[in-house]
Amino acid sequence: MEIWKEINGYEGLYEVSNLGRIKSLPKGKHRKSEMILTLRKHPYKFVNLSKDGKANTKSVHRLVAHAFIPNPLNKSTINHIDCNPSNNNVSNLEWVTPLENQMHSRKLGRYELSDIKSSERFLEFHKNKDKRFNWNKLS
Repeated sequence: MEIWKEINGYEGLYEVSNLGRIKSLPKGKHRKSEMILTLRKHPYKFVNLSKDGKANTKSVHRLVAHAFIPNPLNKSTINHIDCNPSNNNVSNLEWVTPLENQMHSRKLGRYELSDIKSSERFLEFHKNKDKRFNWNKLS
């Protein structure tokens, strides 16, 4: 069943669904019915939202995650569990750290270990941010 929620900052203007769809709500006399928005692919899906005459491009997976997935650990990245950036169903998304996102991709064969280890700054940054990760596994 599709569930719709208001988009934070765009209340009364747009809603996002748990299936990854975005709709524009009726806007007075100009449009009296809802309209499902067309999404741009990049391969990630994006949508343009307008408020007070200003347009902003938003990624659909972030809109879905913010609306439907609790983030008590305040993680900054959204992972597509099946590695398909076009699948924005809430069941395919999870909050992760950047390192967890890289490790997930590696586990599914999207990155080689050497690709992850090649950036010393990347590793040092995440060593300091994510103390729970077992860094000995990378050696």
